Amino acid sequence: MLKSLKNHPSIVLWCGNNENDWIYRKEDELKGRTIYHNILPSICKEMDSTRPYWPSSPYGGKDPNSEEEGDRHNWYVWSGWQEIESYREDKGRFLSEFGFQAPPVMETIKRFCPPDQLKENSLSMQWHNKQKDGSGRLIHYLRAYMPDFENFEEFVQYSQLNQAYALREIIERCRRRKFKCGGTLFWQFNDCWPGVSWSIVDYYLRPKPAYYAVKRVFQPVLISLVKEEEKIEVWICNDTLKEIKGRLQLKSISFKGQILWAGEKDVFIAANQSVKVLAKSIWEMGIKSTKEDFVYASLKMKEGQIESHLLLERERNLKFFPERLERKVHQSEDGLEVELYSPVFVRSVILEVPGENVEFSDNFFDLVPGVKKRVRLTCSSEKEGIIRDRLNIT
Repeated sequence: MLKSLKNHPSIVLWCGNNENDWIYRKEDELKGRTIYHNILPSICKEMDSTRPYWPSSPYGGKDPNSEEEGDRHNWYVWSGWQEIESYREDKGRFLSEFGFQAPPVMETIKRFCPPDQLKENSLSMQWHNKQKDGSGRLIHYLRAYMPDFENFEEFVQYSQLNQAYALREIIERCRRRKFKCGGTLFWQFNDCWPGVSWSIVDYYLRPKPAYYAVKRVFQPVLISLVKEEEKIEVWICNDTLKEIKGRLQLKSISFKGQILWAGEKDVFIAANQSVKVLAKSIWEMGIKSTKEDFVYASLKMKEGQIESHLLLERERNLKFFPERLERKVHQSEDGLEVELYSPVFVRSVILEVPGENVEFSDNFFDLVPGVKKRVRLTCSSEKEGIIRDRLNIT
């Protein structure tokens, strides 16, 4: 492995094992301790002295999973059944593993699950989930966060939205704590077989909603909105090596599209910094109902504009209104582009082209009232006509 990978530019360090030192804390309990703590580090030093060696992950101090030093795994959410919001309390210095399960998209499920097994707790769905009480955990978090599902398709969709919310919560938390937290690695990116798992891309390379949520939350410059008690905090996380100057706009808006309050502020963020630039009481912002109103922020810079929004309650408590979605499909230099608009808030817009291989620049996103959203579609040029005809937007 060292010979084949040591010249790869993405290798940061060599790690001896996963969670062994955390599980087997006493020296006489850890079989192979000499391998991880003596043999492997000497081999790594001899063959690749440019990179550090880490005996195990998590690893650091008396407590291998410490919040004060080393790297840390957070499985208190999901495996430990804790609420997703408890991520906000994590003080880890480097979050090297965390995750949340979701089923793949229906097209993938139908590849491994017979028609009579398309049920949330069927034997087939349980067999394709290698987490103990996997289906039970999905249902547990659905009952806590999402509206009651009425069919299997809603069970799948709501579970996927929960995964996206969970990963967004902890990644934004870590980015707000830049330098107190040195980085994040989530479990997991893709799958080795078709099933219900922690992945954000399934076995057939179809993205789940969490894929797009993670893509948005890892953009180099991020607006992170968080509700702390009765205040809305606005953070700007700048992972670039250039300073940022811009005009921040903050709004409270009802799901019907009524602007309740708006404010602006010039901001400056130094290179490679995360800064809380604003804090406002929800009452100062004219918010009448946390179940029917939300917060929206945008930052205009010479490099372009970024946006973010924050729902103020768990989704099962929110009161959305009938969707009024307008769409236009344009031909651009890069292919097809869809422009979407709505005068009311639309939760989790889904773009799909059944039976066709299409890449979307964004998907499974919320549509903010009065704000146009443009999505690029990447496909072979000879199929653009078919894509136009078959494009579904829900």
